[in-house]
Amino acid sequence: LYRFPEALLNTMTKTFILRPNSQGGLGLSPQEYGLANGTVGLIGLLLGGILGGYLVSRDGMKKWLWPMVCAITLPDVVYIYLSYSLNSDLFVVSSCLFVEQFGYGLGFTVLTLYMLFYSQGKFKTSHYSICTGISSGHGVGIYEGYAGLSHVLHHRDALLHHHVPRNGIPEDRP
Repeated sequence: LYRFPEALLNTMTKTFILRPNSQGGLGLSPQEYGLANGTVGLIGLLLGGILGGYLVSRDGMKKWLWPMVCAITLPDVVYIYLSYSLNSDLFVVSSCLFVEQFGYGLGFTVLTLYMLFYSQGKFKTSHYSICTGISSGHGVGIYEGYAGLSHVLHHRDALLHHHVPRNGIPEDRP
């Protein structure tokens, strides 16, 4: 559940950013997306991870657990803003991706440290591998189904309504 909101967004972020405005996306080119996500977003992720590691090492995980839970989840609202504004300005989109990835870097620090803490004993490597697998692979089908649903509802509605069609199969819009 810790990464659930981020995992839901991860399946549809690229499509939303690259899809034309006429189809409910931002209409960025692949090069612009690469700059915004692959450069600016990556810098935010690295800075968030470094700051998160520093804060936890300074004050302990207990103090920073809930603030970092919020840090990994709350910045996802940038996509709600982008879906309503459909602002295709590269600076605005890059700034939003920086904020989202910075928060993810902060929050993922606590998850990683918790998995390391849990993986004590004789089989440390196996326990850490199991934790990593559960953390990254849980519910992949749910995420992909949700991405299909986002196509039906358009991105804005999918970001705000978390439900799946009764039969689980998205239908095309008329």
